[in-house]
Amino acid sequence: MSSDGDDVPGLRARIEELGGRLDEFQQGMHEFVALLAHELRTPLGAILMWAHVLRIGRPGDRETALDAIETSARAQSELIGGALDLTRALVGRLRIDRLSVDLAKTVRQAVDELRPAAAEVQAQLNLSIVGEPVGVTGDARRLHDVASFLLKNAIQATPVGGTIDVQVAVIDGAACIVVRDRGPGLSIDALAGIFTPFRPGGEPEARRPGGLGIELPLARLLAELHGGSLSAQSGGKGQGCTFTLFIPTERAPQPP
Repeated sequence: MSSDGDDVPGLRARIEELGGRLDEFQQGMHEFVALLAHELRTPLGAILMWAHVLRIGRPGDRETALDAIETSARAQSELIGGALDLTRALVGRLRIDRLSVDLAKTVRQAVDELRPAAAEVQAQLNLSIVGEPVGVTGDARRLHDVASFLLKNAIQATPVGGTIDVQVAVIDGAACIVVRDRGPGLSIDALAGIFTPFRPGGEPEARRPGGLGIELPLARLLAELHGGSLSAQSGGKGQGCTFTLFIPTERAPQPP
């Protein structure tokens, strides 16, 4: 018969493991807060500068200043909103609607909205949809967010003149979205932490400036809230990345 003393080494090892995880999480939070402050300061600086331009009343600068202030304020709002959504999702307080959604239409809208961003880096954005509609039950706005997050990540990773492929289909009773880029790819270590909250994912030398690294963790949490999953694969550095989202398809009503 074992005594309580026999469990002491195992308990000590468990405590050390949990302590290490806590230290890692705290370090990630510190890095996130520092990055958040930096990302918020950039649009705030632009707002203050253009507000000064409005105050001194330079002729012809009014519309330019207002456009710049609006763009910067919207960027700040998106940063803060994303951070709040992620924290709500982590503590189980993010609520989603349960309505009928055509996932193909939702993805098509997200692709159309982000074509200008892809064009800025001369990236070709290809969309392939097999069968429409692709019905799922969920929150159309949140599913649109997921598609947008995956596309923005692909655009950020894609080199100038690159290609991004987006596919929507139904596979084994689940709606499937595949977003494939031909960017720098991810090492095994970077791939393992790509969905870790509050820690920007990817290879630091390969990322373009901007972003808090909250979109992919939030995308996975939103997928799970819809009863689905989100995974990432990469053949390694230089091999690009593929993100695959599965969402259960909408069940047809049963006959009475």
